[in-house]
Amino acid sequence: MTAPSGRMAVPPEDDGKRLDAALAALLPGVGLRGRRRLCQNGLALVDGRSAPPAFRVRAGQELAVIDTTEDSPAQAVLGCAHDDRPAAVIRRSDDLAFLHKPAGMHTAALEGSPVTSLESLLPVLLPGCPAALLLNRLDAPTSGIVAAALDEEGAAMYRSAQASGRTEKRYLAVLEGALEAPAAVRRRIVQDGRKRVRVMDEDDADPARRTLIFPLAVFRRGDAVFLFQQDGKAEGGACLNAPVTLAGCVIFRGARHQIRSHAAALGFPLLGDARYGSLSSPALPGGVAGEHFFLHHARLSLPGVEVTDLPDWLDPLCRAGIVMEKDVLGWLEWSGGYGS
Repeated sequence: MTAPSGRMAVPPEDDGKRLDAALAALLPGVGLRGRRRLCQNGLALVDGRSAPPAFRVRAGQELAVIDTTEDSPAQAVLGCAHDDRPAAVIRRSDDLAFLHKPAGMHTAALEGSPVTSLESLLPVLLPGCPAALLLNRLDAPTSGIVAAALDEEGAAMYRSAQASGRTEKRYLAVLEGALEAPAAVRRRIVQDGRKRVRVMDEDDADPARRTLIFPLAVFRRGDAVFLFQQDGKAEGGACLNAPVTLAGCVIFRGARHQIRSHAAALGFPLLGDARYGSLSSPALPGGVAGEHFFLHHARLSLPGVEVTDLPDWLDPLCRAGIVMEKDVLGWLEWSGGYGS
């Protein structure tokens, strides 16, 4: 278990406060949503034990926070405050379930770590399904749909569809720069160490290993400054005039970091994805550091199943008139498919 990075005793004046409120004294640079996220992911301790955000602390109890150094699970949690929905079941059948994974939460359980993952929540989300098994993974900063098999038949059904190219996954992403026309990236991806992948010059021999990218709206970053609290102070007016693109991305047989690396290879990295060349690092509520970008798995199609899950950050874009929700839904739910 990672050592706590800070600790304090609850002062008498905080007796009876909610844990997420009491943590303000220990974490003065983290906003309420960030503190709540820490609690939800098991990173805030009361007398050495994880506690939920609404836990009422008592004077004299010791509060501690798990280490938030770079690349730690805590940093991933803090860096994705734009998604405040908890993990939940979106849809369920006899053999398969489709879950919402919040940004900042790891998909798979991390060995020896107390951090809550989607995998560790399966007994809570899918009670009575001890054989439940996650079928796809999303990076910690990525939100959206994760499929789970409830039995062997469900696992076989999904894997058969995946192997034959009959799955289609549609994502929403915010890209750096103005993408004016649809593009397809077919270049082969290879692992290049633990932190990133490398895009090769040649195309992948598997036609299903490609990324299709469609511009849905191009706007000035300053038009959506509400998504990036403290943005203007952090990077100045010139950055606010830079164009960004709300894009739809389609993959069929995904690989690790496929959309992130393919978008960067096209010259339009995800906004804030410094690992793949983004020059911007949008500040989020609380001004916390860490890896954060806007990428959401919003639509999953396989034979007989269509599941949609919209990201939290789409609604403020629609309310601001930057994008029309009907246009995004029209793209997501277009039944023609894009072929594999």
